[in-house]
Amino acid sequence: MLRLIWSSRCWFCLLFLFLTQAADGQYLVRPLGEDVLLSPERIAFITKSTKGLYYLGNTTGLSVFDGKTSKQLTIRDRTTAYVHDQMVQSKMYEDEEGLLWFSTYTALHSYNPSDHLFRTFRIERDGNMVQQSYHVFHYGQQTGELWLKAGDQLWSFNTKTHQSRRIAGPTIGNRFIVTETKEKRQIISCPFLNGEGIEVFTPAEGGVASPRKIDIAEKITSAIAISDSSFLLGMNTGLGELTLSDTAHNFRRITSNDRSHSVWSFCRPPGSNKIWMSYNGFGVYAYDPQQKMFVDSIRREDGLSSNTPKEIFADGPGRLLVSQYSTGLDIVERSNNCLNDTHPLADKRVFSFVTSHNKGLLAAGLQSLYHSRSTATGNQWEEVEPARNASNPPYNGRFFAANNQLFLQGLTELWAYDTKKARWRSYPKPEYPVRGIFI
Repeated sequence: MLRLIWSSRCWFCLLFLFLTQAADGQYLVRPLGEDVLLSPERIAFITKSTKGLYYLGNTTGLSVFDGKTSKQLTIRDRTTAYVHDQMVQSKMYEDEEGLLWFSTYTALHSYNPSDHLFRTFRIERDGNMVQQSYHVFHYGQQTGELWLKAGDQLWSFNTKTHQSRRIAGPTIGNRFIVTETKEKRQIISCPFLNGEGIEVFTPAEGGVASPRKIDIAEKITSAIAISDSSFLLGMNTGLGELTLSDTAHNFRRITSNDRSHSVWSFCRPPGSNKIWMSYNGFGVYAYDPQQKMFVDSIRREDGLSSNTPKEIFADGPGRLLVSQYSTGLDIVERSNNCLNDTHPLADKRVFSFVTSHNKGLLAAGLQSLYHSRSTATGNQWEEVEPARNASNPPYNGRFFAANNQLFLQGLTELWAYDTKKARWRSYPKPEYPVRGIFI
């Protein structure tokens, strides 16, 4: 269901977490579960193609979602004898011909959405095929080269010639990011499954880069660049910041050391200074590196399916896709409507909002309906006169307004409200429960 929520603003000291409620944003949250997604469990990789299709990878395979329905894709290349698995291990990277490149654990693949055909490739080293630990993490638009891990080495793979060359290694990394400046490109390796700290590689043309180990007594799960030399680090104990030069590094912890609250993934929406992250136990949080503080949050009490999100994907300036490992995806969108002075509703358990025919706002709470009216000092919320009949409508249902009428959609009935008579009328529905949008 669509739920309108307003989020919180919070400030973190270096070793102490302190939350302060403030209305910083408005969001619509729409959970997508097994009624929409064929394999909602453990979605680990989210990609959007130039044609607007969403590709979802998990430990059981690959599916494509068009915004309404999803379809499972079986990764199979009938032109090769390679035996591989369906365990997707990367996002998809689109080349100039529209092919989508990605990896499973035991191979590299391309997918052509036009004819729905897969091709499978393996890296060869010293006359032997590498058969494990494939992970694509970068695509160069100008060079047409993929960067990937295969075995314990990092490779470049040309998507046109299908030739590969070793560029760095060995590595114990599990997740990788690439930073580019005019002077150099770097690969930041996060080996959280195999050790602490990070590895830094500086690939050079024609050479094989060795790892530079940055000793940090933390298991780093993810990283995102906030400048040419600074990074936010997601850790299994919280959030940190790393400043890195050619010869030295400086690490500072942003949040308290807590093994029950890990930061798993990051994303930065286009044109935004905010960096969003999945923060285990708390929900989804936004951090402003310039202000050096958290500036927004979306949590379960705000509408998320759970406070333990995993992957987070920026689908444009005001839209996030949040992976919930056990239930599917939450689609989070910023609302254009302005909702101010909502404090009187804080304890009313509001489930749904709607704009009425006279441009006012109506809220459906657990026990009653409320409407707002504008005053010189802002919006004031008032309780709608209760129904005079004996029936009690489902105030926690879905809320709609059409043709100067007000409706609530419950599980077994539809309710219409006569604002002049302050009276509800119910209409039995033929199915239970009703899914979809009421129009």
